[in-house]
Amino acid sequence: MSYGGVPRNALSVCAAKFLFVHPYFNPDIPTEDAQPPTIKPISSRLYPTGSKNISIQFRISDPDGLHQVLLYNIPWTGLRTCQGLNEEKTAIVQFDYDGAEGIGLSDALLHQILVMAVDTRGNSVLKEFRLWDVALGIIADFQGHVSGVRSVAFSPDGATLASGAEASIKLWDIATRTEIATLEGHTNWVESVAFSPDGSTLASGSTDGTVKLWDIATRTEIATLEGHTHWVGSVAFSPDGSTLASGSWDGTVKLWDIATRTNIATLRHRRSVNAVAFSPDGSTLASGSTDGTVKLWDIATRTEIATLEGHTHWVGSVAFSPDGSTLASGSWDGTVKLWDIATRTNIATLEHRRSVNTVAFSPDGSTLASGSGGVIRLWDIETRMEIATHGGAFARVIRSVAFSPDGSTLASGAADGVILLWDMSPYITPQFLMSDFDGDGAVGFPDFLLFVAQFGLSQTDEGYDARFDLDGDGAIGFGDFLIFASHFGKAVSSLGYSSG
Repeated sequence: MSYGGVPRNALSVCAAKFLFVHPYFNPDIPTEDAQPPTIKPISSRLYPTGSKNISIQFRISDPDGLHQVLLYNIPWTGLRTCQGLNEEKTAIVQFDYDGAEGIGLSDALLHQILVMAVDTRGNSVLKEFRLWDVALGIIADFQGHVSGVRSVAFSPDGATLASGAEASIKLWDIATRTEIATLEGHTNWVESVAFSPDGSTLASGSTDGTVKLWDIATRTEIATLEGHTHWVGSVAFSPDGSTLASGSWDGTVKLWDIATRTNIATLRHRRSVNAVAFSPDGSTLASGSTDGTVKLWDIATRTEIATLEGHTHWVGSVAFSPDGSTLASGSWDGTVKLWDIATRTNIATLEHRRSVNTVAFSPDGSTLASGSGGVIRLWDIETRMEIATHGGAFARVIRSVAFSPDGSTLASGAADGVILLWDMSPYITPQFLMSDFDGDGAVGFPDFLLFVAQFGLSQTDEGYDARFDLDGDGAIGFGDFLIFASHFGKAVSSLGYSSG
């Protein structure tokens, strides 16, 4: 690899070529309406532990034509390599990277590089990118957004991830790790995305003040819900999918009837609303505001039933535990608070050092993920202790986290446009293991026979075993069978889990 090294006080060939097109040294080059090139990574930035080098590809574009592209290290050690471009409008550039000066690729879990692209008018852009060792627990990185990711959400079947950034939404196939669609229609930043419970519809809220509904099958916009007078920071579907809640900086929460696509209620805060979430039974809505409060609303009567106070800065995210007993709220005061819904009291405060933008419970309710600054923290709900910290993978602020429905994966979106998938198997018990009645690490025919033997029993019957009451309603019936059927055939070994 050429490192671009030259004797002290000498001018490298790359630098000379850059000066050749720089307007300061070439006054004949027009500068009006000049736009810098765009740089987008198109290959994975993950490298296997022990790797000696990694090939990284970028798509670089500029309507005026491209002049050259340069690669630098962080910390700054000078120019690593340079490639000339022949005035192409778009070019695919590949760098073979083996580490920083004196630090091989396998000597660190994280490497930072700078890529500069220069067009034929001398306009340049310099962007930072990070490369990650898979030992960090990252299992995939998605490239496609060119600026900050504001929201991520898994589809109910876990097959698709939606992400909101810029004025668009991207859909990603989890199995193939590829982008499958871009949904365009908003005129400003997409702040929040949420799937309907049946996965057929996606809702999005934007700083353009609108809420849009998208048909996932056809990947088309099917409705625009208008009524807010400021940007929409959060959207959430009710568990039955009949109602959508949207929280806005106009100080209101609006409830929308999905069937008629009409506003059926407006709930008012004193200040901007950043976050909304329905309880698992759909009876209660929580909303977080820039006034530092969390409000609980009765959906049936559409009235406020409680105001939870204790944060000293605005609340950016709220999430109910899967059993509905606990609410988590993340605040710019650097804390996550846990609230007991029954008593409406603060039962724990989890300390971050920076503003908390996002919180999410694991599907089994045992773990909470929270994003603050460039760090994701995982908390054990029972002990209320931090059990893991994922830091250093991001150049900028974590804006959103979301668990996959089976709890095996955490998705994160950051202000640098990075979307990462994290392996949660060391921290989360896969939800399907609740149906592994014989404890062999797989849900199969022996578990089915055990389940059948319990079918039809209730709490009042002799021999009733609560392990088989998967929906927790006190009886082992058809609802439990549907849950068991969704788990059938899954195994610890196939997902890379350790059953120990």
